[in-house]
Amino acid sequence: MAQRRPILSSKLRVELLQRQGHKLTINANNERAEIEVKRADGQRHTVVVTIEDIPLPRRNTAPFKRYPQSALIAVAIHAACDWNDELEYKNQLETVAAVDPTGCTCTMCRNGQHIPLNRAGAVNLAYILLGKQRNNTGHNIDVATEHVVNPHSHLDLSAKPHYVEARVMDNGNYRRYDIRPWWDQIVNDYYKTEYS
Repeated sequence: MAQRRPILSSKLRVELLQRQGHKLTINANNERAEIEVKRADGQRHTVVVTIEDIPLPRRNTAPFKRYPQSALIAVAIHAACDWNDELEYKNQLETVAAVDPTGCTCTMCRNGQHIPLNRAGAVNLAYILLGKQRNNTGHNIDVATEHVVNPHSHLDLSAKPHYVEARVMDNGNYRRYDIRPWWDQIVNDYYKTEYS
């Protein structure tokens, strides 16, 4: 999942794409908008939005009633940019090899091959636990799970935990990360390596 970003206008999002060397081709009328994104790396993606794709309450708003073509283009631009953002995020994850100490400004962090702990997210900690990235922070990663035990029952560790947290000591305080989305994969990889 892509990290939260500030909401930007469709015009600004197009400008950001173009600055990255990507091209957009827009074909639209009052019923349909089609946008093709040609990324600088050669990948292509086409987004098609029709008036029927827009929920009825939103279709009845002033922008859609007065300027349906412009409104459809804006929705399609946001969908195309969301696809591009998700791809950029995945590419970034694949290029990051290690998590370095907080505030690190080494060449590897500056060129995106490493990421300082203060900029790392839960996915980076999960990738360290999965062996996809290295832990260069100089600190151990503590993992805590929280299981719900109902009255009159026993603790079942095979059940999915209610909460899973990875913690890393940083300048005297713990940085805490919710790694629940990756927990099944982490556990499965652990059992494969330990018991194979």
